[in-house]
Amino acid sequence: MTENIKNPLRKKDRDYAHDIAKVIGGIIDVFKGLIDFIVGVFSGNWEKAWEGIKTFFVGIWDAICGFVKGIVDAIILVIEAFVADIALKFAWIATKIKAILEGIKTICINIWEGIKTFISNTINAIKDVVTNTINVIKTVISTVFNAIKTIITNIWN
Repeated sequence: MTENIKNPLRKKDRDYAHDIAKVIGGIIDVFKGLIDFIVGVFSGNWEKAWEGIKTFFVGIWDAICGFVKGIVDAIILVIEAFVADIALKFAWIATKIKAILEGIKTICINIWEGIKTFISNTINAIKDVVTNTINVIKTVISTVFNAIKTIITNIWN
């Protein structure tokens, strides 16, 4: 696996400190809201008590959201790293397959060129044999006719 999957807490674009700060801020708001509520109730300041209740629940909500967001971000990061790792492996496999296919192509081209060369050389050799044979036959026939001509010419003279 890649380093990203081994160490999912290392983030590229986001900082976990933001998520942690949101959780801590939410917890502080919970205590602040609780204190405001208690002070408001004992002092008879119902508006402060009500604001304390709202701050308390907003703090709980912020803490939960920060915590869940941090977890979701970590899961997303692991999934992204896993997908990137798989993509790298497929790219590596594709590169190897391409290299193998190029090797096979080269072998096939070399075999084909060898076959073409063999056939061409064989045809040229046959052509040379036939041409030489015909030339020999022509030479023999010419020599025989020249000899006959010479004999007949000598007989008539």
